[in-house]
Amino acid sequence: MEKVIETKTCKHCSISFDITDKDMEFYEKVSPTFWWKKYSISSPTLCPDCRQQRRASFRNERKFYSRKCDYSGKDIISNFSPDKNLKVYAHDVWLSDTWNAMDYSLDVYFDVSFFSQYSQLSNSVPKVSMINDNGINSINSEYCYNFSYGKNVYMVTTAWHVEDSMYSQYWAYYKDSIDCISIWNSGHLYECTNVLESYNCQFLQNSTDCSDCVFWIDLKWCKHCFWCVWLRNKKYCIFNKELTKDTFLKEMQQYNIWNYKNLLAIKDKFFLFYFHLPKLYSFQTNCIHSTWNYLNNCKNVTESFDIFNGENCKYYWWWSDEPINSYDILIWWKHELCYESIVPDLAYKSCFTDYCFNSSDIFYSEHCYSCQSCFGCIWLRNTSYCILNKQYTKEEYETLVPKIIEHMMTTWEWGEFFPSSMSPFGYNETVAQEYYPLTPPLSHSLKKDLTLPLSCKERGQEWMFQFSLSPVIARKDDEAISEDHHVADTPRDDHTWPVFNWSTYESPPPKVDKIIPADKLPQNIEDIPDDILNWAIECEVTKKPFRIIKQELEFYRKHKLPIPRRHPDQRHLDRMQLRNPRKLYERTCDKCHKPIQTTYAPDRPEIVYCQTCYEKEVY
Repeated sequence: MEKVIETKTCKHCSISFDITDKDMEFYEKVSPTFWWKKYSISSPTLCPDCRQQRRASFRNERKFYSRKCDYSGKDIISNFSPDKNLKVYAHDVWLSDTWNAMDYSLDVYFDVSFFSQYSQLSNSVPKVSMINDNGINSINSEYCYNFSYGKNVYMVTTAWHVEDSMYSQYWAYYKDSIDCISIWNSGHLYECTNVLESYNCQFLQNSTDCSDCVFWIDLKWCKHCFWCVWLRNKKYCIFNKELTKDTFLKEMQQYNIWNYKNLLAIKDKFFLFYFHLPKLYSFQTNCIHSTWNYLNNCKNVTESFDIFNGENCKYYWWWSDEPINSYDILIWWKHELCYESIVPDLAYKSCFTDYCFNSSDIFYSEHCYSCQSCFGCIWLRNTSYCILNKQYTKEEYETLVPKIIEHMMTTWEWGEFFPSSMSPFGYNETVAQEYYPLTPPLSHSLKKDLTLPLSCKERGQEWMFQFSLSPVIARKDDEAISEDHHVADTPRDDHTWPVFNWSTYESPPPKVDKIIPADKLPQNIEDIPDDILNWAIECEVTKKPFRIIKQELEFYRKHKLPIPRRHPDQRHLDRMQLRNPRKLYERTCDKCHKPIQTTYAPDRPEIVYCQTCYEKEVY
């Protein structure tokens, strides 16, 4: 049982949060030691939400642009917009030996903050256009981010071993799927969320090992089901009623889901039907002493989402597999003793890093591959004892790093992740905007009162934010500084506000024969002409035009699905709304009144059951 030893006030949003004895043990474990002296990483100054928001502001998964490779001049696809004053190299160039990141090395100075020196290095070293392996292990998959081992894939992020799929996010080993989140080893799926081992399904949620099903939630080992929930090992069911095969096929003829208006009506009716049914407090499988949601084979994993095979971890907010003894991680696979990092793949003791792979004892670095003992480095491979991309001997490194840490302690930087103001992306380009949405500023120098994201707003807190439009960043004292020098919004002893960049770049509209309003499209897929490939559709919500590509049209026709009326970005947001907020609440089971921790707030009207009561209802 963890013991609360300190209650702190977040330096950004002023909410209270607890520090336990187990937390302090972890911070000591990941703290570096030099010359028999430990340089302790202190407990966080920001609450878990603000820490997550800060990390998320560095990750752009879905905003892609056309621009030039700054090495070859060739046209490339990148998640860095062309208006950014950064060098961006095509993926193959970035990986090649035609340039050396150590040529951009800097000496360390102690009359300025370390973050400002790191920012200078970060703005100088060329960025990779897109993190994927298109042309290496993947084919025809250049519009994908954090992606590998794919074929004919478009707009899929954070996934691998995917084929012939579009507009999806997370997990692996799937094919022929569109508009999905978190699917594994499946195929021919449409509008599915949290689905494993399933085939030929549409509008499916939280289900495993199913096939040929439409509109269903929490099914396992089912086939040929329509509008069902909770079923186990059933087939030929409609509205949870099992039928003969012939009766099922006859009944299904009246549900014409390939007509758009019919589909909307059926969808609305289904979710209204599901709303009044009991909900499981948390989706967990084979977990011990674990909290939050979508946890599988976990032990002592708390306040975390989407984790497989984790142990002794805390504050995970996106998908991870086999993490051990780590805190505050945003995404990915097999790591141990990592802290406040993004994608610490196969890493050991990687702290305050972004995308460091197969490396150990790495601090305040990004894109270091197969490295050891590096501090403040960017895009190094197979190196050790480097600081700001400069090579040192082991003795020099172990002498200089403690001095840097002591200097960072005086500037309130040590123990903090990079401030959001140092992100190369606008806040509105990143996943932070999805989970912590903020209203855009109206001018370069405007200070705008904005409310906190939902998780903090519910506590009655508000922030005054200072936003900036690229390329100007506003300081708290209203002084403007150039794009080459970022403000470090690191928390100090006084209450300070985070500084977020904001992108105003808009990609040019698609070049098409015409733009057709969504409500003018034919209702049935059979009536959609081939010419739609030469049109753009005006989103019914945002009015933003989008195109249908050939591979996509073939999918809709094959599965008799209507053409979507919403832009892919809006469809992504719609799917995100199907998942509960990433916040844990105390409430009681609505049947046995046992205390539970759940993502359903106590004031929400849904009926929520504990695991035991839910299983009695289902089985």
